[in-house]
Amino acid sequence: MTKSEYSPARLVALLRERGLTLAAAESCTGGLLAKTLTDAAGASDVFQCGIVAYSEQIKQELLGVSEETLKRYSVVSAETAAEMAAGVREAGHADHAVLVEYYALMFHLFATDSRSNAQAVLSPHAIQ
Repeated sequence: MTKSEYSPARLVALLRERGLTLAAAESCTGGLLAKTLTDAAGASDVFQCGIVAYSEQIKQELLGVSEETLKRYSVVSAETAAEMAAGVREAGHADHAVLVEYYALMFHLFATDSRSNAQAVLSPHAIQ
């Protein structure tokens, strides 16, 4: 696959073709994901919202991350990412959600789907 097949413009086009919507949550990236998505032509047809949840309080209050999850697994974990993605999808009334979490050279890209309730950590890995 080529780089352009994974571009934000391609994602927006696919969502538009299928009549689907997207919400995004992020933390340490500070809004970069939302900016990248909204730079694509047609994003206003599919992009519902982006939430930068930097503090634990905002992760809990806006995105529904449980205090238990934060204590048991930490702020930067696949479990917290799953709850953040589900929370932004619900808050944004979106069909799909994507989350990017980057901290201490760990990167999570997490996606969730409201129709099947499927969840997937797309690429948890250490950045070399």
